[in-house]
Amino acid sequence: MNSRFLRFAGLSFVMSAILMLGACHKKSVPAPTAPPPPPAKPTATLSVTPTNVQQGQSVQLGKVCTSQQIAAV
Repeated sequence: MNSRFLRFAGLSFVMSAILMLGACHKKSVPAPTAPPPPPAKPTATLSVTPTNVQQGQSVQLGKVCTSQQIAAV
């Protein structure tokens, strides 16, 4: 009966050691991801019609924007 107890105790010890060592597995840290690229810079194009203006003559101004980030003029 004593050898049977030692065999059970030894088997219990080995099984406990395997469970403890298996539970201590460290998770790998994922590699950091690259930050997203910066947003495209907004651009604006201004135009005037007619291109040649005499003093006192009225003109029409126009604008074209490539981004919604430009404030209204």
